[in-house]
Amino acid sequence: MKTGEIRQEYLTGERALFQGENLEIYDSIFADGESPLKESHDIKLEGCMFKWKYPFWYAKNITARNCTWFEMARAGVWYTDNITVENAVIFFAYQKGYFHLNMQPSSSISWLSFSGDSPSAKMLS
Repeated sequence: MKTGEIRQEYLTGERALFQGENLEIYDSIFADGESPLKESHDIKLEGCMFKWKYPFWYAKNITARNCTWFEMARAGVWYTDNITVENAVIFFAYQKGYFHLNMQPSSSISWLSFSGDSPSAKMLS
């Protein structure tokens, strides 16, 4: 179990920070390997990138600010308890290419629609 501060790391492999607690992670890349923060708690992330699957499976008390979620990480919050995501860039594929969703502070998504040539999102304030 890892605690403390992590800066500018390139993290790879299955469950790279498994059961981490009280971590502050800055400007780091979670490259490959599923569930890097599985069963972690009290984690703050700033300026991080998630490139692979399920970064926060069964995690608790997560804050992610100014982070980028690539296509394979888009389902990364399954079974997460108490997560805050602010100013996120989320990429995901659809029939005609990629869609870039930029979440601003104090906004949330109520639905995504994929009709026509491009998807749209209804944002709640």
